Amino acid sequence: VREFGTRGSGEGQLENPRGLAFTGEGELAVADAGNDRVQVLGEDGTFVRSIGSRGTGEGMFHYPRDVCVCGDGRIAVADYLNYRVQVFDG
Repeated sequence: VREFGTRGSGEGQLENPRGLAFTGEGELAVADAGNDRVQVLGEDGTFVRSIGSRGTGEGMFHYPRDVCVCGDGRIAVADYLNYRVQVFDG
């Protein structure tokens, strides 16, 4: 069993993590709902990158609830309280 992240808002920290999905490279994409972002973590749990921030504009989230990694590497995010799905290049 592996454990990733701690509670908080910094890189690699999570606040109410929801959906998650592994990328083809073995990275883990996590819908970090409480921080209104998606975080991508390496196989060992280290921070790789973050997608989005709180808001209503393009590329912004309000309580992202789930993620899906498509076969071509794109990351689809269910942006729950903005009532939409956004798709990002991997």
